[in-house]
Amino acid sequence: IMRGGSLSKCMMIVKKKPTDPDYEKEWNNMSFVVYDAPEAKGNFQERLQALQGYFDKSDGLYVNLHEYKRCEGKNHAENELKQEEKKGGEGILLTNPKGEYVKGKSKNVLERKSKFVGIATVKEVIKDKGDSQNITSLKVQNKVGIEFMINRGITGDLRKNPPKVGEEIVYEYKGILDSEKPKAPVFIMKVLKFE
Repeated sequence: IMRGGSLSKCMMIVKKKPTDPDYEKEWNNMSFVVYDAPEAKGNFQERLQALQGYFDKSDGLYVNLHEYKRCEGKNHAENELKQEEKKGGEGILLTNPKGEYVKGKSKNVLERKSKFVGIATVKEVIKDKGDSQNITSLKVQNKVGIEFMINRGITGDLRKNPPKVGEEIVYEYKGILDSEKPKAPVFIMKVLKFE
């Protein structure tokens, strides 16, 4: 995790080489955050107590224990999500305190992220090189003039009957990147026009 930084900035630092300028200075803004202890016995609450015992003896300079709060209900979770997004975070995780550790996806951990909806104009229809009858993605421009590609949500009939250049589409996304492009845009539908 990078304190006060975005995911894209964090990824840029991780990819730097030790010979790059400001390598050490940039890495001093990074911190390794521990969320769970898969090897510890017990449910999540017990594993967290085991971790707390370790971190009570640590200086916490580069490795820190993630801060957890007890969820008081749906409204509390929604407020926490809004606060995290205001700070530039992507979302929150809700963890069952009595849940055992499961490798991979688990019903004991619920990921919560906001989804946003936008309208964009189709600038180009990108066709499959192997099959010119099918499309693979759409180059679009949103209402503030940002151009980006959409390749998710383009399935079935849409591949054979895509929107035309100049038509508007509805897309869903998970926030805005540093480049001002929408994050993970997904095609939802063509905008219906009524005469």
